[in-house]
Amino acid sequence: MNGESMFRRDSHGWLAPAVATVVVLGVGVAAAAYLPGRAGAGGDDAMRGTVVDETGAPVADATIRVGGHLARTDADGMFALPTERPGLASAQAPGRLARTQAVSPGEPTRIELTSDADASAALRFGGDVSFAPADGAADPGTAGDHADALAAVAPLLQDADVAVVNLETPLVTAPPDPVPPRRAPFHPTKASVVASAPEAAQALRISGVDVVSLANDHVFDALESGVDSTVAALDLAGVAHFGAGRTADEAWQPAIVRLPSGSVAFVGCTTVDGDQHEIPYVARDDRAGAAECSTTRIERAVRDAREAADTVVVVLHGGVQGEREQSPTIRRMADAAAHAGAAIVVGGHPRVTGGLRTVGETVIAESTGTLLDAAAAWSSVPSHLVRVDVRGGAAVHASADPLVLVGGRPVPVTGALADSASRIAAGSVDGAARLMGAGAELAPTLPAPVRQAAPRVPPGEPRRLGPGWFVASAGPGVRVGTDLLWGSGRFDDAAPAPGDAAGLWELGDAARTTPTAGCAGDGLELVRSPLSTEDVYATPAGRVDVARGQHLSLLADVRSASPGSILEIRWYDGASGHSIGSDDIAVPERDRTSGGCAEVRLDAVVPPGAVAAQPFVRLNPPGDAVSGPRLAVDDVRLVSWAPEGSAGRRFDTVETTRSVTVAVTGDAEGPAEPFADEATWSRQEVTGS
Repeated sequence: MNGESMFRRDSHGWLAPAVATVVVLGVGVAAAAYLPGRAGAGGDDAMRGTVVDETGAPVADATIRVGGHLARTDADGMFALPTERPGLASAQAPGRLARTQAVSPGEPTRIELTSDADASAALRFGGDVSFAPADGAADPGTAGDHADALAAVAPLLQDADVAVVNLETPLVTAPPDPVPPRRAPFHPTKASVVASAPEAAQALRISGVDVVSLANDHVFDALESGVDSTVAALDLAGVAHFGAGRTADEAWQPAIVRLPSGSVAFVGCTTVDGDQHEIPYVARDDRAGAAECSTTRIERAVRDAREAADTVVVVLHGGVQGEREQSPTIRRMADAAAHAGAAIVVGGHPRVTGGLRTVGETVIAESTGTLLDAAAAWSSVPSHLVRVDVRGGAAVHASADPLVLVGGRPVPVTGALADSASRIAAGSVDGAARLMGAGAELAPTLPAPVRQAAPRVPPGEPRRLGPGWFVASAGPGVRVGTDLLWGSGRFDDAAPAPGDAAGLWELGDAARTTPTAGCAGDGLELVRSPLSTEDVYATPAGRVDVARGQHLSLLADVRSASPGSILEIRWYDGASGHSIGSDDIAVPERDRTSGGCAEVRLDAVVPPGAVAAQPFVRLNPPGDAVSGPRLAVDDVRLVSWAPEGSAGRRFDTVETTRSVTVAVTGDAEGPAEPFADEATWSRQEVTGS
């Protein structure tokens, strides 16, 4: 069922054997000044950076490639590349593990290259993967068709010695009935079942996935025959697996991967047992299914795996869907696995990403969220790929590369989208994680926060914190919040492949993103003809989960506005169906020649009965047949305000209720200004409630 696999590092093209760092700084930053005569280009539009090791010492002759551009660091570890847009940077240096991650000109970026590559290994972990369409049915097509869904993150998966995901679907040829009761071979009474085609197994291998966990509540959706067909498809594709089997003992057998640097054992289990059904989802002595979690069984499995492998990884499936903080039960099990000797514990099932923490030397990724799912909710949009580099059976460095799901497919990102995803990884739990590097990093050698500032924030004027900056403690008159649109309202092209992140908003024929509408970068423009009677609007591509009594602020920076421009929040009592109410504010008329932008704000409290919200930017029909109305906005945010006294890396927005200074802290060298895009446009304010 499980067994051993042998992978060679050179199958991924790795160089061999310290930790090194590529730091990509903004154009014009003196610390990254380009020295002429080296590889790359040193013009004003160059991406500039520095490569250092884990001690901060510069690394000479490191190679950095972005697209077709190649640079080599000089004696001071500096380089420059002629790229003007986001891209995937591949960094290599002699004696260090290679790494690939998304970078963008003007952003501080660290790329850690772990030392002693001959004795080390890079492990990547992604979240839930299902190739099923939104209706849950098995999707026919070739392996290549399926691999297209992971194409944007394949370079990140392939930079690891071993890449692991949670395969949250059986692999079968027949689609399931959408609702119970269902005919064989599918679970007859389970509320929701999914199925993916067997070709998905080969697609995983093509994309760079080496191992999958089957320890979840969907592997048994097609009962025993589905477990058999899933295992057969994975074995045929050469993808190792663990966490399910024909019996409980088989389900608990580890998958062992042998690498030149040592062996890695993977074990997994689920707490979602399905005992409420006549046919549960978990394996027994006489029945197939997933391995069922218990603290005793986890501890025993880790001890056994340590006798068979150098490094032990435990994958725990459980918790509460939609909650970024893991349940007390899963945390106790994760801690037990750590104390038993696991080097890494990876969580799943909440469908949303969680934070990174440690127990002793053990790295714990509380939830890897969703990596691929056509039915993913808006709360699953910010995602990440966790990478943990190990040596001698222990983790030496961990990071989370930020992603977003666009149409359920993962896309690496930079900018505000990356900042939002990274704050979840670094700030959802207390611990040593930092806002730096790929997005969030965790390692024993990471420095303490290096920047302090105390800017004065005028009352009632929310500020978006810049990358790496956070409010460490909120005194009287200071409150923090989170943009529930995950930075998508910036409308900048933040993905390495142009347009990859564009699907996060629904834009009709009358809406477009353009620099002429932006206050800093691209903005959103709505235009209608004098005779138009159709509804013209733009809205995020999903409903936002909310709770009764939650305090929200819909914010937009307005470049220009014709009469009839509206900001609106609609309330819903479910994931589908009509709205049950709304709040809105008229955007004051503003001419595009006025200069700068004006912030318009709509404050609202989630009403009784509402569990979801959706913001809209609207342009109503003109009152005459002569004018052609326009609305140009930027940085649209739906901020959820945290309870008084809240603080930490999780929050991207800060506001004061009186004129006070705000103590902010930065995790790494980067922008000197703690607020994003500060002083790039004149601020005016229009509020409503």
